Amino acid sequence: MVSQKKKKGKEVIIMLKKKLVQVTAAAMAATMLFSVPAMAKKNFFSFNVKTSVNDGEAFSAGNPKNDAERQAYVVTQDSNIISTDAFYYAVFNYPKDTARYQYAYHTKMSSRTGTVHPQYYKSVTAGQTMYLQADTDKYIVWADGYWFS
Repeated sequence: MVSQKKKKGKEVIIMLKKKLVQVTAAAMAATMLFSVPAMAKKNFFSFNVKTSVNDGEAFSAGNPKNDAERQAYVVTQDSNIISTDAFYYAVFNYPKDTARYQYAYHTKMSSRTGTVHPQYYKSVTAGQTMYLQADTDKYIVWADGYWFS
């Protein structure tokens, strides 16, 4: 009788350890899912856009996507952007402003520095080359920074 209780106690401990491993693995997976990859390369940009040139639009160099995350990270480190500007970032899979190539919504930037997260509305895959677009509908705007597609 006593040995059966010990055996049941060991089985319970083994089951608890297995459950703990499963919960820990799930927590780690969730953490990795919602974080910016540490190995992601900073892709620098320097935009100078004018409404009178190219409809106020410019594109960065191509940036290979390193994951399938549904948003981009755009960090403006310095600019002349003010709150009354109509200045936006968007992401395309080809450097041409047509709906066919646009992959992420235009996201307004309204301060000299900061981070915005254009959201992808089309599926993206790791390795796919993306282009950051700067678009001004008012004034002349310059902005420097980096982004992760």
